[in-house]
Amino acid sequence: MAWLERFEPLAAAAGPFDRWLTPRREMSWQPSAVPIDGPVAKLGGQPSWVEEPFWPVSRSSGEPMTFIGQFPLPGSGIAMAYLFVSDEDGTFDLEGGENALLIQPGGHVPSFVRACS
Repeated sequence: MAWLERFEPLAAAAGPFDRWLTPRREMSWQPSAVPIDGPVAKLGGQPSWVEEPFWPVSRSSGEPMTFIGQFPLPGSGIAMAYLFVSDEDGTFDLEGGENALLIQPGGHVPSFVRACS
């Protein structure tokens, strides 16, 4: 991905797994001065939807899940993955209805994921 090219690789990693850990890229986190409302990687805030918004809810409580972040997907067009988790027990269960990874555009919403009405 082109945005990753801006980051400098680290020279080496200390420890017994040097070969496995190098080359590494160093990233820094900075708060945005303005809302991020485009198809870029980000953590927290509000999603920047590529298609119609689809906010998943917890299967057990019916409450909206927490938006964790959005991540661009490789390919020729704009495609995003949106990660959500709930505060309920069971987020470790892949099909428990307490977490969701949504893909737009054209992603399939699994039957165990429900949306806010």
